[in-house]
Amino acid sequence: MRDDDHLRRKGRLLARLHHDLATARSLGQRDGWGLIWELDHASGSEFTSFNEVLGAFERHHSELAAQIRRHRYASLRELSRLRYGDLPHQVIDFDFHNDNLLFDGDKLVGLLDLDSVHRDACVTDIACSVANDCPEPPADIAPDPRSVASFVAGYTEQTPLSERELRLIVPMIGAYRIASFPRAILSWLHQRDARTLVGIRRNVDERLPALAARAALIESAVLSAARKPQ
Repeated sequence: MRDDDHLRRKGRLLARLHHDLATARSLGQRDGWGLIWELDHASGSEFTSFNEVLGAFERHHSELAAQIRRHRYASLRELSRLRYGDLPHQVIDFDFHNDNLLFDGDKLVGLLDLDSVHRDACVTDIACSVANDCPEPPADIAPDPRSVASFVAGYTEQTPLSERELRLIVPMIGAYRIASFPRAILSWLHQRDARTLVGIRRNVDERLPALAARAALIESAVLSAARKPQ
């Protein structure tokens, strides 16, 4: 069952975490990580770029690889149009969702799994959280506009977001899905695991198209939530 109050609370908590992490001493980007649109960093030692990874995958699944390439370039164009690259970077969690949050009643008492901590824009972290915690039941494929709005409302109660950041949330959810491809494809190339291939196909055939179909609704809900008096 959807709990809008709980989602608002998590949005506030992520904003507070970003506030605290903003003062963290920077030692630069972590090895093996990059900004969300930089996919070459996750390509693995036997490949020098994501295009090489995709080329190896294409020899087995040509149409699926072509779809991934189209999604990636469309995402790059949209993030560039919205000037994502101009946003400031700081340390972000990139795994702030239900599976990693321990609550005692309404109080957050534990934050698990910090393996994904790296530097990026704060809106990237917001997109990761809503992608994981705001799916619309029962299929859990597309984000639910009302749930995303609740999370964003909580975040902006604590820390306002610029118009550009708000409009980047939906494209960034897509970028988050696309950023999963390098490691997933490498895993499939090494192990040929059927479940990994199913996950890749689900992102390509279901999640990314469903996000595109609901993009206007989700963006409208995000903008309305952020503009409401807190």
